[in-house]
Amino acid sequence: MHYYIYDQFLSHKKFDKILAQIESKITDLGIKDRIIKMSILKSVSELVTDALRKGAQTIVVVGNNQTFNQIVNLVAGKDVILGLIPIENNQIKINSSNSIANFLGVNNPIEACEIISARKIETINLGEINNDFFIDNVKIYDSNLKVECDNKYNISTLTFNNLIGVYNFSPQVELNFKSSKKFFNPQDNFLEVVVEPKDKNALNKILKSFFNNSKSKKADSIFRVKKIIIKSQNQHSGSVVVDNFKVFKTPLNIKVSDKKLKIIVGKNRKF
Repeated sequence: MHYYIYDQFLSHKKFDKILAQIESKITDLGIKDRIIKMSILKSVSELVTDALRKGAQTIVVVGNNQTFNQIVNLVAGKDVILGLIPIENNQIKINSSNSIANFLGVNNPIEACEIISARKIETINLGEINNDFFIDNVKIYDSNLKVECDNKYNISTLTFNNLIGVYNFSPQVELNFKSSKKFFNPQDNFLEVVVEPKDKNALNKILKSFFNNSKSKKADSIFRVKKIIIKSQNQHSGSVVVDNFKVFKTPLNIKVSDKKLKIIVGKNRKF
């Protein structure tokens, strides 16, 4: 049984056309079962709990990164498979708010329907931050925060132009897979910590340089870890950004979660 959960922003009329195309496609593919919609009257937690109670085997998120993250936190470790049909909040295309779909090998909403029908399933790691889950990344912009890795060493930025990124998925840059396969793999039971410039274009240049040149010395900026403790170095609490939209206050404990996620992926996934 497939349950399709629509984000609340899709109730706007401008999404009627793409939703009609999606529903026509899943009907043709024989995978249209139940469609439920988020609203101010019923929380996403209630929708997911009700779907699981009624025997949902596959929950398909229709929305963006934020939608997906909400539902990941409700199904982590449960015997259910998660799919994603990405729709941008402002316009129908893949960009930073649908970076998760890109990493999973999903390029547009209609292709996503075909991927869900093909049903290639992978089990991946989740990051855990203070008993909450994240699927993609944690960004640490505050240079006053202390980042301790695996109880062995500390990582810090050298300038205010840098930040520290903790990744389960890869940063949004095309990498040489052959030389980068030991990094940014959500099935390897590690997180990657990267000291990176705040300018995304500069990060892309650094990672491309490293992964396309095996003799590069920039590997020192990438660390594979299992546990991270983040504390403020003064009496004030600091904050980090999780999956590009949630803010958490220190102190924080981050780790590779014991709970896994079963997810439908495309053939062009990035891991």
